[in-house]
Amino acid sequence: MVPRMGEGFGTPLGFVTTVPDTHSAAASPSPVPRKLRRIEAVPSNDPAKPARRSSSASIPAEEEQLHFYAFPTIEQLRSRCTDEDQLRAMGFGYRARYVVECARTLTPEVVQGLLTMGKVEVVKTNVKKGVKGKTIIDNEEDWATRTSRITEEKRKILTSFCGVGRKVADCVLLFSLGERTLVPIDTHMAQLAMLYFKDELGPKPEKPSAKAVKSAAKAKAIAIDEVKEPALTPAMHNKMQACFLKAFGREAGWAHSFLFSDRIGEQK
Repeated sequence: MVPRMGEGFGTPLGFVTTVPDTHSAAASPSPVPRKLRRIEAVPSNDPAKPARRSSSASIPAEEEQLHFYAFPTIEQLRSRCTDEDQLRAMGFGYRARYVVECARTLTPEVVQGLLTMGKVEVVKTNVKKGVKGKTIIDNEEDWATRTSRITEEKRKILTSFCGVGRKVADCVLLFSLGERTLVPIDTHMAQLAMLYFKDELGPKPEKPSAKAVKSAAKAKAIAIDEVKEPALTPAMHNKMQACFLKAFGREAGWAHSFLFSDRIGEQK
C-alpha cells in the first residue's frame, strides 16, 4: 500500500527503463531476465503537481519503465487524499475512511509535537547539572518513569486518530518516533510472551499432545501455536511490554523485530 500512496498522491522522482537481457535469457528459466537501459529523473519544478506516468504509446514494446515516487507529504495528503472511493479503487478497502480521516486530522503541528515531545538528556550520576533547555534525569528509575509517561502521552495522541488502535500506535512509536524500548503486542507477540514469561503473566500453557509433536524440529512452533493468549486489555499490554523490557532492556524494540520475523517464518 505504501507504493500506491506514493503513486497516487506523492511527487514523482524518476524512473528506470529496462529491456530484455537476451544474453542471459538462454541460460535462465522463465521469466526472461531484464537489464537496465537508463535512469531518468523527473524535474521537480512543481512538486505539488500530481504524479503521471509516461504514455504507454511512447514506450517501445521491448522496454518497461519502473516509476518511483516520494511518499506524500502531510500537505499533499491533506489536499489530495480526500476521496474514499478513489482509495477503495486503489485497493485500500475498509481502510479508505481511516486514511481520509487521518489525513484531515494530521497537521504539521501535531507531527512536530510528537517528534519533539520528551527530548531529554539522560545522566546516570546523582550530580544534577543545570543545562539550559534540557531535562536532566539522574538515575535509571527516573528515566523509566519519565519514558513511560511520555510514551503514554504520545500513544494517546496517536490513538485519537481514526482507525488507530493500541498495536498500530505502538508500531508508529517504535518504528517512527524512536521509542526503541517498546514491543508492539499482537497475537504473535502475545503467544511468545505467554510462552516465555508465563510465571509473570499467568498460568502455564498446556503442553502439546504427543501426537501433535511429530518431530523435534516442529516442537517449538507447535508449542507456541497451542498457547492461548489472554484478552489483550490495556493492562495486559502493559504487563507483556514490561516483561519484554525487563528481558531485553532499552533496545527491546530490536528484539521484537527478530522475534516477530522468526515467528512469522515458522508459519510459512
